[in-house]
Amino acid sequence: MSDRAEPIELTLTYEAGAWHAAGAGVAVSHPELARLDELLIEAFRVEGRARRVHVRFDRTALPPWLRQYQSHYFNYVLRIDE
Repeated sequence: MSDRAEPIELTLTYEAGAWHAAGAGVAVSHPELARLDELLIEAFRVEGRARRVHVRFDRTALPPWLRQYQSHYFNYVLRIDE
């Protein structure tokens, strides 16, 4: 059995002046993306296990003409070390 957990998938949106990440039983919000990441680390930290959280921007929140240019900027993997 591996000591690494399966990747977690979250959906990222931006609304009403704040970033929102939700999925896997967690929902956090904050106006600053860096602080949102800190909240996610707190929510998913499990002692003795590294985790990978795949954060995917909900591109349907962007105007259609902008989707082809912007959505990839907000997709990232947040690594939470042991």
